Amino acid sequence: MATASAAAPVFTHPDSMRSGRQASLVVDDSARLRCEARGSPTPEVVWYKDDAILPVAGPQPWHLRLDHVTEEDGGVYTCVAYNNVGAITFSYNVTVRSTYQLSLFLPLPRRLCFGLCVFVCLSA
Repeated sequence: MATASAAAPVFTHPDSMRSGRQASLVVDDSARLRCEARGSPTPEVVWYKDDAILPVAGPQPWHLRLDHVTEEDGGVYTCVAYNNVGAITFSYNVTVRSTYQLSLFLPLPRRLCFGLCVFVCLSA
């Protein structure tokens, strides 16, 4: 009978994880943080927020769901995938703003408007 060889955990979707490393949310938004990994034996996953362990409910510890966030939900979320061969970690920086912030850019040098003035607002 063949036995599977042991393998340290590796992330199964590292590119999509890296693209979401900086999560900028607005109050009441929702987000899903991923930490899918494979290895032999199958890795366990533990989530932390600002170095405090988080209880993860449900059968899929590979995802951490942040529903209807508040400003207090901002922080550094870290997942640790581990087995008896090794461990890997990944961190997300989550910021939560109370409202959308708009920035006003005026052309330089500043000019006075006579009649109709047009301003361009960009979301920050």
